[in-house]
Amino acid sequence: MVNYPWTESTQERLRQQLEQNRIPHALLLAGAPGLGKEALAQQLAAALLCLRPEQGRACGGCRSCDLLLGGAHPDRFWLSPEEGKTQLQVDPVRELLGRLVLTTTI
Repeated sequence: MVNYPWTESTQERLRQQLEQNRIPHALLLAGAPGLGKEALAQQLAAALLCLRPEQGRACGGCRSCDLLLGGAHPDRFWLSPEEGKTQLQVDPVRELLGRLVLTTTI
């Protein structure tokens, strides 16, 4: 996972919130392409889904972390605009909302 120095303060704040079990219900990561938003989101998802988080970070060795690293975690969802488009379409959002009401797999 790539770390961007300019996201360190945000990463630290999120780690503290995770350790205190005070993570916000929603986060909006905005900015120009290439600033590290996706990497930050991946790290946060890993920490949230990890079965044995350490100091607000994913342990990297539990079953959940292994599935994430392999791109096969059943509770990790990623929405992106279709190729050639800049906005999400309604149907994929509706499909995701339907899946989110289900219980976690791990």
